[in-house]
Amino acid sequence: MRAAVLVAGIIVLAFGVVHVAGLRDDVAVLSGAVGRPGQAAGGVLYALLYFVTVIVAPVLVVSAGLHRVLSVLWSRRHRQTNFP
Repeated sequence: MRAAVLVAGIIVLAFGVVHVAGLRDDVAVLSGAVGRPGQAAGGVLYALLYFVTVIVAPVLVVSAGLHRVLSVLWSRRHRQTNFP
């Protein structure tokens, strides 16, 4: 499940890059504001990465943590039942 945490980190890093690049201002075009050419693509990219960062990345981290805890508990229980 390290892959899930790695993917979550990549998602957050990608969002950080587009945020620092200033694409946050491009989201205004999604509400009908007139903007420069190409602003719509930047706005859609920013909004998509925002939602993925807020919704998907935390789910990946929580699922990886849950997987780790359950695997440790399962291995402890399994060892106890095999050895009387």
